[in-house]
Amino acid sequence: MYDLEFIIVTYNRPKYLKETLESFIVKKNNFNTRLLVLDGGNDNFLEDIDGEKKNTSKVFIDFKNEHRINDLVKYKQYNNNGNWHKIITDYVFNLSKAKYFAIIGDDDIFLDFNGFEKSMRFIKTKFKSEKIGIINLFYQDNTRINVIPIIDEMIDGKAYINNFIDLNYLDTQSVMHLYNLDIIKKYNCLHFLKLREKGLEDFFGWDIHFIFSLASNSKILYVNSNQTIEMGHQGNEIRYTVKFPLTQWICYYLYSKYTVTKLRKEGNLNLIRYRKFMLHWINSFFICYSKYLFSEYETREKDYNKVREYLKQDILIFVFKEIIK
Repeated sequence: MYDLEFIIVTYNRPKYLKETLESFIVKKNNFNTRLLVLDGGNDNFLEDIDGEKKNTSKVFIDFKNEHRINDLVKYKQYNNNGNWHKIITDYVFNLSKAKYFAIIGDDDIFLDFNGFEKSMRFIKTKFKSEKIGIINLFYQDNTRINVIPIIDEMIDGKAYINNFIDLNYLDTQSVMHLYNLDIIKKYNCLHFLKLREKGLEDFFGWDIHFIFSLASNSKILYVNSNQTIEMGHQGNEIRYTVKFPLTQWICYYLYSKYTVTKLRKEGNLNLIRYRKFMLHWINSFFICYSKYLFSEYETREKDYNKVREYLKQDILIFVFKEIIK
């Protein structure tokens, strides 16, 4: 068993993945952990790396041979066009060998493991008897400037959900989540609407249900740390979320509506916060729609059509109906 596992769900980005792997092997030292690369891409996608055309599996093989490692880093290829719900489900129920895990981007860089080590030390000593579903660490993110500062503390999961809504954690809290695998399995926290099979995407929005379900059945530990990892370290790439703003929005809206409706029925969320959270997403729609109207991004038409085909109606009509509801 490992104290903590890191998983990377990657899709055709071998060049960035190589840097992530290198940073992991340099920084981990003697920390009881391993990293799993879960590849939803295929071997036909090649990038020029060190003067040679390489796919993701080749990058992993070369990395493993160079560092002569065995169990420290694992790789599994799914070749399923990046189907997140199948990959994550497989990890949780078939591949995991730790109490906690964290999801790492395939373009992230490990900066320091002190925060991870401190977290594991806390749950083995100071908070040993507590039912902790999520550990939150400071997450250096080059896309956010104003974030809520973190101190060492533990709060009730339902209070966390209320804070998430009241303090707009979605936009103001920059944290790395460590998730408790036992609680995930016990309370069926891993749930997918399988939106990719309906023409949308699975990796947008699923974390809303995941985090809220974990929180409503456990406690949340905050661990003050210096640096753990940096998000999107390249900084100059047109990210998928920018390419498909409307698709991103509808996925998050559907997951959010499903999640808070479920929490309302269970008595874990009041009506005022339910409405506030849904109105947050209505507001974010107009931001995404403005992006669609006024930016000539290359996937603009595809983005709109994905949403239009799913809704079977114009997206504006759908939104105005939702506002009335």
